[in-house]
Amino acid sequence: MDSLDHMLTDPLELGPCGDGHGTRIMEDCLLGGTRVSLPEDLLEDPEIFFDVVSLSTWQEVLSDSQREHLQQFLPHFPEDSIQQQSQLILALFSGENFRFGNPLHIAQKLFRDGHFNPEVVKYRQLCFKSQYKRYLSSQQQYFHRLLKQILASRNDLLEMARRSGPAFPSRQKRPSPSRTPEEREWRTQQRYLKVLREVKEECGDTALSSDEEDLSSWLPSSPARSPSPAVPLRVVPTLATTDMKTADKIELGDSDLKIMLKKHHEKRKHQPDHPDLLTGDLTLSDIMTRVNAGRKGSLAGKGHPLYVAIN
Repeated sequence: MDSLDHMLTDPLELGPCGDGHGTRIMEDCLLGGTRVSLPEDLLEDPEIFFDVVSLSTWQEVLSDSQREHLQQFLPHFPEDSIQQQSQLILALFSGENFRFGNPLHIAQKLFRDGHFNPEVVKYRQLCFKSQYKRYLSSQQQYFHRLLKQILASRNDLLEMARRSGPAFPSRQKRPSPSRTPEEREWRTQQRYLKVLREVKEECGDTALSSDEEDLSSWLPSSPARSPSPAVPLRVVPTLATTDMKTADKIELGDSDLKIMLKKHHEKRKHQPDHPDLLTGDLTLSDIMTRVNAGRKGSLAGKGHPLYVAIN
């Protein structure tokens, strides 16, 4: 600001005028931070301006070093840069249009309108700072209003959730505990045996099948964490068969027999033509074969003494 104040207090410089026409008024201009004094007629009269800033001045008045210095401000081209710059200089001084006008014509209008006057430059900078401060203030006000709206909307949503929420606490679903492969295998086989027993009870078959016999032989023991199923104590005769020694054999009581008979009567009543109820062609040997199929030393063998005695 000290330099700007100094510019405002400087008096106008008066220089001698050639050819006896009196004094010439000089005007200060601020160009890129450099202060220069130029004749007022040069800035206001386009004819005088273009007589001074012309191609002849470029070629005859300026030295080679001055032209090289000014060519640094021209665009650089990848190929034939010197020739391209020479064509650009000719187009510039001939007044051709460069899409947005000729730069020399635009500069003459800016000089004529006092755009480079130190006072104009000073107030233009102050105006720019004022506009930027106004922009920052408007941004602060906008974000302040936005924050108030967000907080009010948040309070409304929380109040709505409090009023319309459930009266009971929500239960979180806990993940099931991970099981080892051995435990999963054991639980699967136990489930399979349970379903198989239910099917046998529904069909009225109390004998141990070959699948159950094979499954009992390789069924893995219960994991350490899982409680072992209670095994009922039984008194097994010395000459008992394999199915009588099995711990998983179903013990039927009076109530179980009544339920089985009831299911049998209902099945005979509703499905009289069911293949399981057609017993006219069955013989005692067929029943023995069905009960003891696939067992060693079974009574179904034709060489068994009981089979021979029956037949």
